[in-house]
Amino acid sequence: MVLEFLLLYLAVFIAFAFSAPATASNLIGSAALKHRIPLSPSLHKALANRNHQEAINALESMDTASLSGRQRADHQFLLAWSYLRTDTPQNAIPMLAHVEANQSAPGDYRALTLGEIHLADGAPHLASAAFSAIAPSSMLAPRAQLQLAAAHQEIGATRAAIEIYAKLALRNDPAEGSDIALLALATRKGLSNPKSKAWLTRLWVHYPLTSAGRKASQALGTHGPSIQNRGERTYRLMELGAWRSVTDTLSSRLADYPLTTALGCKVHYAYGRSLFKRNQVTAAAEILVPVGTKCPGLDDTNGPKALYLAGKSLERKKDWAGAARAYQRIPDLYPDHSMADDGYALGGIAWVEAGKPKMGQALWETQADTYPTGDMAGEGFWRLAWSAYLRGEPHTAIDWAERMVREVPIGVDPIHVVGAKYWAARWRLYPDVANPRQLNPDAESVTEGLDGLVAMYNSHPTNFYSLHAANRLKELSAAHVAALIHPEPADTTANTWSVSASFMAHPSTQRALKLARLGLVSEARSEFRQVDLDFSPSEQALVSSIHAAQDPFAAHDKLHKFLIHQPPSSLGADRDRILVQAYPDHYWDLLQAVASSYDFDSRIFHALVREESSFNKDIRSWAGAKGLSQLMPATARRVAKWLGKRVTSANIKDPELNLAIGSRYLNYLFGYFRENPYLAVAAYNAGEGNVGKWVTRFGEIPSDEFVEHIPFRETRHYVKRVLGTYQAYRVIRGPAAAPPDWAHANHETGRTER
Repeated sequence: MVLEFLLLYLAVFIAFAFSAPATASNLIGSAALKHRIPLSPSLHKALANRNHQEAINALESMDTASLSGRQRADHQFLLAWSYLRTDTPQNAIPMLAHVEANQSAPGDYRALTLGEIHLADGAPHLASAAFSAIAPSSMLAPRAQLQLAAAHQEIGATRAAIEIYAKLALRNDPAEGSDIALLALATRKGLSNPKSKAWLTRLWVHYPLTSAGRKASQALGTHGPSIQNRGERTYRLMELGAWRSVTDTLSSRLADYPLTTALGCKVHYAYGRSLFKRNQVTAAAEILVPVGTKCPGLDDTNGPKALYLAGKSLERKKDWAGAARAYQRIPDLYPDHSMADDGYALGGIAWVEAGKPKMGQALWETQADTYPTGDMAGEGFWRLAWSAYLRGEPHTAIDWAERMVREVPIGVDPIHVVGAKYWAARWRLYPDVANPRQLNPDAESVTEGLDGLVAMYNSHPTNFYSLHAANRLKELSAAHVAALIHPEPADTTANTWSVSASFMAHPSTQRALKLARLGLVSEARSEFRQVDLDFSPSEQALVSSIHAAQDPFAAHDKLHKFLIHQPPSSLGADRDRILVQAYPDHYWDLLQAVASSYDFDSRIFHALVREESSFNKDIRSWAGAKGLSQLMPATARRVAKWLGKRVTSANIKDPELNLAIGSRYLNYLFGYFRENPYLAVAAYNAGEGNVGKWVTRFGEIPSDEFVEHIPFRETRHYVKRVLGTYQAYRVIRGPAAAPPDWAHANHETGRTER
């Protein structure tokens, strides 16, 4: 009885929360997301992914005898919704009464469905009334207006239909439904009529890949758009990702667009970015540098982006001085742009790579003073601290690290800010870069360092640097090890999400939750995108949990990226639920089956897979790496032979084979680098050849220093992400919350096996 009362209370609370005025916060429980009718996994997936015919088949075969009256209306609404999105809208006509009685669907979705059924039933007047009930602010308004125009045409009210098309055409391009409206207006006048040219030109420029856009292209022929319009079209093609079309179009016509106009800047940027996307980096840099340097005041949107991509292009060519100059021009020429601090950070790195560290130092100092909260502030501060340590100035290094902790918000860059806490303590313990194994003779500094490591670990137990901190403490002080707080595995017994009153009260949220309960996940996600608020971690996790019904791996990837700037300490009351959702056990059973015989902890490989592919088995990198463990074909073939297997382009993405090869390769790397996890993970990303060269170059230095010395920024961050994720899995999933014993790597990297 107590349980029944609690469930009834929860249901009443949720119902109240949906209708009552918003208060400070709201809880969304399982009752608020429970499906209106029983949905089998296959039906849920079909509805979520808009596989309408599959949904129809499943809905038609459902036993509806046990459904309540309200559930029958929901069933019929879903059936009508699906019929109307196939070529059989007439099959939805018998559901009309149920759709009229439906109380579960959002009002505008019900009105749209009613209107479309009336159209199919030959009742355009009734359809017109239904469509007119949909508010202009609704996401469905463009579709409804187009259907309303069709209804007017059905009853011969051509003028009314044209007025609707004309009103839709008044919106700025591109806009949903405008391509249909513009084509309708042009068709009515006649596609060859000169008066239609303006509409056709807009179609050609702003909707080039739509059916209407292609018809406009045919109608315009060779007597069409001006140079201005051609330039705008290429920019639109770039926005749509049609890189080859852009480069093919502009390769012989770039001279038509001088870099003395805003349009010229846009067109040159479109061409340069398209070249970059096609990996033609030499040509891209030649185009993009002039865009960035000549377009201040003309195009302050694309100018800084052009210099950024130019820097990336030159990096790929190992032209570090050229990259540094490109990056440095961003804050020089566009100081108010969000990329200005990126220019200082990346420019400084490039100058160091070019052999001019003082120039890099100067850029980072300017960045720290000018943009202390920029998105790359952590990188700049860290470089200042690390370079001071390498110069033999540990006190200066500590000052920079502690200033970073004070000034850079942890959400901007959790890895670097927590890293600064670690290194501020570590440098108190071992301050001598020339002798990093020598403990500081100053007992007070040692105590401060030990206390700092404990405080850092206890505040950030899921962080990469907690691995270093715990292993340093194991070596130095049993008392301080005893002071470490090892969290219990995440508690997921709660089934509510804590959301803000403004999120809950937003009309799009209300519609989205109703749609999710009907199984219309794609439509729900579209509504959530209309919520013009910054989502809290709980709200993002809620949206992700709904998205998972459509694509669990894409949902995880989105939440994964969102949480990069949301350390666990900032996740609020739903922290445990969010972390369990963000660190799922996807492929864990299969991964254990293929990797359990190896000496390394299987969770390391699980973490690696999460960071490599976000558990998307079909992913392919720009470099050609494929599958869950992102195997390069040559490496895959090499390792597959060790397993007596054969890899082809057809089977390399097969999860079992891909994970078997990836785990075997990681096991080889652990052996090659004498069980040093930092080196093995680095080698998975950069290759054992590169890591072997770095070991020789840097000598027998502590592993924490080795990671910071890694020359490839991508690899350095990769090691921190993978092993940080590994530590997070240990804390969140258990059973062992305490870090592994890797103290053997504290003071040396270990020579490689030969």
